[in-house]
Amino acid sequence: PNRLLQVSGISQGKLRQIKDSVIRSHGLRDLLELGKPELTIQLAGKILANYKSESIGLIKEDPYRFFLDGFLSFTTADSIAMRNGLSILNPLRLAAGLLYCLKRQELQGHLAMTRSQFISDSMDTFGLPRSQKKNLCTAANTMFQDGRIHIYGDMVFSDAADEAERVVASRIKNLLAFGCTSYA
Repeated sequence: PNRLLQVSGISQGKLRQIKDSVIRSHGLRDLLELGKPELTIQLAGKILANYKSESIGLIKEDPYRFFLDGFLSFTTADSIAMRNGLSILNPLRLAAGLLYCLKRQELQGHLAMTRSQFISDSMDTFGLPRSQKKNLCTAANTMFQDGRIHIYGDMVFSDAADEAERVVASRIKNLLAFGCTSYA
């Protein structure tokens, strides 16, 4: 590449731009290859722009990160992961899928799920045999201990839903403290 400096009009800055462009195009090609057929050029470009040199490693080892960060749907990330040889019991898969089940419920207007519904829906989402229920429960327990999901009584909440519930409860408590009992 340094031979390009011999070309009239190519400065060090321009050479750096050319090198960066070549690296990006190779990264884009590799990312598209690993993510095909689901990954579009536009989406691969956004992922590459956001994750830079981590993109290729992530798509191979943890495509669920792209789901968690809002770049891919869970089903797309899962399809890529399965094609790249990740185990159906991979802890990253289980964690992302558990969050996906909660998000799906939130999109239907439900902020929480019962524990049994949470595990049952997750088993169905993963297509796991009932013999793997213990693995899924272990993953859910780890997420609870890490604060990624919250459990109150028999109800399971995502972190975002839990925070929303806390904010609303606090505001209601403050309104009641000021004697507000009517909103008309």
